[in-house]
Amino acid sequence: MSQTINPNDAEEIALELATEDCYGLYEIEWALNSAFPGSSNEQRVAAASTAISSLLNQGQIEIFERIGAENEFRRVESERFYAASVLPESWTPSQDITLAIGATEAGNRRYFQRKNLNRAQVPTPRAAWPSSSR
Repeated sequence: MSQTINPNDAEEIALELATEDCYGLYEIEWALNSAFPGSSNEQRVAAASTAISSLLNQGQIEIFERIGAENEFRRVESERFYAASVLPESWTPSQDITLAIGATEAGNRRYFQRKNLNRAQVPTPRAAWPSSSR
């Protein structure tokens, strides 16, 4: 019997990762696998896709594209996620182009307020990035 994934939990996991750094779509699925070990791959991908869609619609995250193995990221339009999310290869690691998520300022505020943390107390790589580089 497969374990059910609560959509709110999936959204929180995705947002938490997005506040730390840019995480590939496959890494969101992996995090859900750790949190819900009895779930199927299909359940995790569906939950991750739903969570990312919800966070995008709320303006909590942005979509980035990682090019090559250098971990160079550039922001891309949300439509790239919607088109790619239905492709199985979008949810597996790649040495070429990988879509990733990163938190917006609104997403950072939401996450740290819910965790009752001051962002200055918990430095993250993305917090130090100038907004023009996202």
